[in-house]
Amino acid sequence: ERFADAGNFTFVFVGNFDVPTLRPLLETYLGSLPSTNSNETFRDLGIRAPQGQVSKTVRRGADPKASVQLVYMGDFEWVPEQATQVDALAEVLEIKLVEQLREAESGVYGVSASGVYGRYPVPRYTFRINFGCAPENVEKLIALVNKEIARLKTTGADAADIAKFRAETQREQELQRKDNNFWLGYLSNQYYNGDDPLELLSETEFLKQVTPQSTKAAANRYLGNNLLRFVLLPKE
Repeated sequence: ERFADAGNFTFVFVGNFDVPTLRPLLETYLGSLPSTNSNETFRDLGIRAPQGQVSKTVRRGADPKASVQLVYMGDFEWVPEQATQVDALAEVLEIKLVEQLREAESGVYGVSASGVYGRYPVPRYTFRINFGCAPENVEKLIALVNKEIARLKTTGADAADIAKFRAETQREQELQRKDNNFWLGYLSNQYYNGDDPLELLSETEFLKQVTPQSTKAAANRYLGNNLLRFVLLPKE
């Protein structure tokens, strides 16, 4: 059923190839695929994360360790500038959580902060903070996370941390642009989301827009009241 109609398929090719040589191969092997012009689309089932705050604690296993996951989510404005702000917020928050929870407190096995966003079925973002620790330290470390988030909401990120984010992002971008897998994913995603493939050329300008004030605004916007708190503890 899935391959009986290739009319909606989109093929993306990247790499060092000669277009006149490739064209007859496309005409032969892709042009001959069946097409019924059914024009399918997805159906939005309306499944969304709950609004407000939800807290769940699960007790499983015997090992004396805990796993904590704090998940913020909400509607997202689908523009590249906001995507960069989410990326920056995740990076500067992770820097501070590593400093506070792992280096200063020696309280976590590892800690991460990440922000993801998607356009379909509707533009949404998810901001996730994860760490593992001793069961008796869960509440103290969550309080430290909340303290760091509150600081970001009040003063924004440190200029030094923003500089780290910019430098690491630019270095990563330089490496990515030499990789065919990156271009394949980038061009496919831009097409799928209906975005400009030339957006990549503006990334330096987007990075310049990351400031202490912009990270303050991003923290207030993306680390709000919609919070899912999950804690995994060993059995009593």
